[in-house]
Amino acid sequence: MRGLELLLAGIAVVVLASGMPNAQYWFQSGAIGSQNASFNNGVSALIQTIYPQSDINGSFGFWIGETLSNGAFAQVGYEVPNATATYPESCNTSGCTGSVTLYAGIPTWFWEYFPAGGPSSGFYGSVGQNDSVGPNGSFNRFSFKSFGNTWYFYMNGKVLGSVDLGTSNSGAFSPTAFAEYADTYDNSAYMKPVIFSTLSIYKNGILQPVPEAHTYVGYGKGSDTALLNPYGVEEIGNRVNYFEVGSGLPLYNGTVLWREGFYLHIDSQYNVSGAGEYMSASPVRISAPQSISLGANKRALFVGWKGYGPGSYTGSSANMTVYMAGNITEQAEWKTQYYVNVTTPYGTVYGSGWYDNGSVATFSVSNPAVTIGYGARADFSGWSNGAKAASSTLVVSHNLNLNAEWKIQYQVSTSTQHGNAYGSGWYDNGSVAHVYLSEPYIYVNSSARIAFVSWSGMYANSSINVTVTKPLSLNAEYSKQYLVDISTLNSYGKGINVTSFNSSFGIINTTPYIDAGSTLYLFSAYYRGVHMPVNYSYYISAPMSINMTLPVYDVAIHTMSFLGTPVNATVSLSFYNGTSLNFSTGAGGNLTLHNVPLGYAYGYAKYLGFMSPVYASGGRAITLFFMSRLFAALVAAAIIVIVVLIARLRRGTKKQKRKG
Repeated sequence: MRGLELLLAGIAVVVLASGMPNAQYWFQSGAIGSQNASFNNGVSALIQTIYPQSDINGSFGFWIGETLSNGAFAQVGYEVPNATATYPESCNTSGCTGSVTLYAGIPTWFWEYFPAGGPSSGFYGSVGQNDSVGPNGSFNRFSFKSFGNTWYFYMNGKVLGSVDLGTSNSGAFSPTAFAEYADTYDNSAYMKPVIFSTLSIYKNGILQPVPEAHTYVGYGKGSDTALLNPYGVEEIGNRVNYFEVGSGLPLYNGTVLWREGFYLHIDSQYNVSGAGEYMSASPVRISAPQSISLGANKRALFVGWKGYGPGSYTGSSANMTVYMAGNITEQAEWKTQYYVNVTTPYGTVYGSGWYDNGSVATFSVSNPAVTIGYGARADFSGWSNGAKAASSTLVVSHNLNLNAEWKIQYQVSTSTQHGNAYGSGWYDNGSVAHVYLSEPYIYVNSSARIAFVSWSGMYANSSINVTVTKPLSLNAEYSKQYLVDISTLNSYGKGINVTSFNSSFGIINTTPYIDAGSTLYLFSAYYRGVHMPVNYSYYISAPMSINMTLPVYDVAIHTMSFLGTPVNATVSLSFYNGTSLNFSTGAGGNLTLHNVPLGYAYGYAKYLGFMSPVYASGGRAITLFFMSRLFAALVAAAIIVIVVLIARLRRGTKKQKRKG
């Protein structure tokens, strides 16, 4: 359409640009109203003042405009010049009047028109004074509307100027709200985003919002298109008829920017339903799941809605109806939860469930000791996370598996008819129980007693350490015992001190207590390191005394010369118990060793270098003969005489042979 072509021709406020040589680009971006905004009598919108803009060689403009039914064109807004200069203040088809000094980068308002059938280049309209649309960040409402065929241009309700454009309406054309980088030769300038809002039309004397608009990212008519238009447009926060244009924004062309009605925006970290555009006052169902799985034992739990805007809802119901009395934002609130799984092989535990992130979980066992059989139980020892108390707490920051840990225990029961038995209790499997009696013996009189025999026939000692691997019931068993007094004699009927006996009751001393009604067998007697075999048996029915003769003898050794005189010999002997000793027979030539087990001794006797073996057994006396000094002298003298006689005889024999 010819009017739209004129609109996109990129002729806006060319006079305000410094005009680099060969400048061929008019980058235009913004919103174009749909056909249901046509046949209007004017346009209005709020435009934000943003500066400085990084002008390089062209100029930035932000305006609303519209092609009219006869092809004329009208627009109003503000421009940011890129050069400080003096510009015409007002121009029409006849020429320009007045002047105004504008500074580079400082915005000023302008209004502009092109008459129907007139030239499509040049500047027709007016510009304001320097910094006439400040302060920075503020919003100004720019408007133009017709009274008859005369169109008036406004900023914040103040008339900026007027012109007869030969028609009173837009016909089939719709309004636009554009940002433009005009009369430039590249696209390197950064356009700070500028907000437009409440784009509206005058219709039937009433100002009403544009019911629908689409994006436009393109070029003005006659612009070179070799470079990409880098200036996009985007709705802000999903608000209807509230958008911004500038660098770094989406570059989609022809997409719906908003439609008539109100927008229900839902802000949620997770998927919910209800967002969209709806007719005014329409009921809309918003819905969220009660929870959303975020993986193993982790979830997001819906907390509630927090609503903003007329007809919104704030509360904890996941499903609710809102009524679109205006733009609504519903914020879905969630909290992260983790599942704490509390388990146990025994008894009952508490605390499993979902917990808010950062909350405190309490977990416990119902009973720290659980019976698992006769005399057996599981005893609580702690939790898999290291906690020891049966009831513990922790701050939940992730999913948890908590297992109650137990140790198996067995009961040890001790009992006795006499005194006290100790060691009863519960013991860990594999631990050691110390079991003992306060009174293992109860004396009836000086020769009779009641004596501990065993723990239930299993353990013979009254004080024991037993490794517990099962339940134990230990009863102290007793028997009546009588004192047996054993006296020992040597083979000559004299008493000797025997230390112990090997018997049918084990090793006993000389005054043992023996079970009544039993037979005492004595196998050997231990005396001076020797176990001497014996063979006695006694039936024990009362206290008794035993006199026992043992094979213990005296060992007598006599040392004499061949002349019958005593000699003092040295005697070395070994005995049955393995010991070896040295003795002397003395001047009388006698050595007597008393109470020698079995009368056994062996070795040798030595005198004047002569040695004689010794072997004693059974108490027999031993006499040993040695050569005395006198006897040795006589023997030596006799030998000498004999030698002399032999020598003489040999000499006599030789003389006779020579005579013959």
